[in-house]
Amino acid sequence: MADRLVIGRPRLHKVIRKNLTLRDELRDRLFEALGIDCVRAKFCVAFLHDHTVYDDPDVFLVCEGLKGFYCEIISRRRGEIQVALRPPIIHEALGRAYELLLSHQERVMENDRTLQA
Repeated sequence: MADRLVIGRPRLHKVIRKNLTLRDELRDRLFEALGIDCVRAKFCVAFLHDHTVYDDPDVFLVCEGLKGFYCEIISRRRGEIQVALRPPIIHEALGRAYELLLSHQERVMENDRTLQA
């Protein structure tokens, strides 16, 4: 893995053991080497706080819908050429994502109640 990431093995071991900070650039290279969709992974961890929903079909659909918007944000941070987005599209995508997150949260709560019973 270290050879594919073009970093030293000791550095990779430090990152894996959480002794060294995983920088964004290395994280993106790691996602690419492992074949992980970085947008979906960030969405699961940062917004849902649950890495196990990465393979959930509903999460996949939401992430695919928001991928263009997310990439637009990243390109703005990097100072790249901007493409105008139409506000109704953004509002529709955010509305659908919000509804999906609420339904996912309801399922999580229901599963917790079932497990505790």
